[in-house]
Amino acid sequence: MVIKNLKGRVVIELSELEYNDLTEKANGIDRVLSTMLEVQDIWLSDVGKIESLKYSLIELLSLEWSSEVHRYVPKAEAAKLKLKRKKRLSK
Repeated sequence: MVIKNLKGRVVIELSELEYNDLTEKANGIDRVLSTMLEVQDIWLSDVGKIESLKYSLIELLSLEWSSEVHRYVPKAEAAKLKLKRKKRLSK
């Protein structure tokens, strides 16, 4: 996976294997949500599947939790946010 910033846009280039992996994850999410909607109840196994898919996507996209903005961001952005916070706190 190659992530590029081109003229203010983020372009993600995926190999066929990576694309198929993301497709599989999207389908996994679809299956879990369909099950949840059918029974109108949250099955613990489905919650576990969703959590597993979340962490797989986080790893696949090289994301990192940023406590500065309370969300997952690209690792490069997380480093910049940490540096900004450090500078702000050192003043």
